[in-house]
Amino acid sequence: MKIALAQINPIIGDLGGNKEKILSFIDQARMQNAELVVFPELALTGWPPKDLLLRKEFIQASEEALEDIIPHTAGIGVLLGTINSDSDTGKLYNSAILIDNGKITGNVHKAQLQNRYQFDETSYFAPP
Repeated sequence: MKIALAQINPIIGDLGGNKEKILSFIDQARMQNAELVVFPELALTGWPPKDLLLRKEFIQASEEALEDIIPHTAGIGVLLGTINSDSDTGKLYNSAILIDNGKITGNVHKAQLQNRYQFDETSYFAPP
């Protein structure tokens, strides 16, 4: 299996710009015959998004950006770090989402949330 690692530098809160970087790296990985491209933690939102996560419109825009990315995964797997909200419970997760050939096929929430120094993940994210 050929795996591409996307070392991108996402900008915190720039969902449109980060989405474009992600789509560009998916295209590059596909051209290099990779079967899977792996992105870093919170690649779509930028890290750490902190108080942006308290804004419902930011969470919704993030979900819309993810929906825009999904159709561009034809013929390649994409492991993407992003936020994931549970509409039933209102909980927010720091997640790795596996998209394969236009469908979300896996979703894992970060279990070891950091709560020290500048890492205040427990104030924003729920554990699985």
